[in-house]
Amino acid sequence: MGDSMVRATLADIAACFKLILGREPTPEEIGIHTKAHLGNDLADVLKSYLESDEFRSRNIVQIIRPQPDRMWTLTY
Repeated sequence: MGDSMVRATLADIAACFKLILGREPTPEEIGIHTKAHLGNDLADVLKSYLESDEFRSRNIVQIIRPQPDRMWTLTY
């Protein structure tokens, strides 16, 4: 069986800053986060950003409950 793990790239790390933390990394953070995350399992890297204090402090996570009466069906 082959390795199915997707490894984090520098672009992935930069995207985590932009999309999850909502900002650009400082030059110092680029070095620190690259050393910590480059080549690691991308799922684990994403999880670390999503579980960070900085992300939690953004207060953008909401629990969305299913509302069957408001669901739409897309047809092609």
